[in-house]
Amino acid sequence: MTAPTGWSTLYNMVPGGNLRRAGCFYKVADGSEVSMRPTSGNASEWSLIGLAIRGVREIPEVSAMVAATTAAPDPAAVSPSWGNKRAMFIAAVHTLHNSAVPVSALPAGYGNLTMCNNTGTAKGTVSFGNRIARTASEDPAAFTMVSSAVCVPATIALR
Repeated sequence: MTAPTGWSTLYNMVPGGNLRRAGCFYKVADGSEVSMRPTSGNASEWSLIGLAIRGVREIPEVSAMVAATTAAPDPAAVSPSWGNKRAMFIAAVHTLHNSAVPVSALPAGYGNLTMCNNTGTAKGTVSFGNRIARTASEDPAAFTMVSSAVCVPATIALR
């Protein structure tokens, strides 16, 4: 997957197995955006969510990411370079799942569950929630899923 023109890549990884790609792209908006569409060189199915978040002052940062087959994907901690300042933290999980609603609960303390499901045969899904906190390190608890699946969890920090 390639970032759309003018966007930067926060992460873009190939987890393995049938989960073909987990990616996150960002851009400092200038008001001219009409769409966000990454490209892929192969026939593939993926899910994508674009967010517009006002007031971001720093380049987003992301935790380490490890793919696993689990029903409780646990995003790793992120310790942003800006330290103990108010920030938005996003707990996200990319999954390959047979369920139309694979995530049944966000990590404790997170709200605004958002999911995007691919309706193709592979059912690539991205789900996330967020919280605002003043902390030098954020380590979300695990997501709760309806059953075990190939997952890639991440914690994203925005300030």
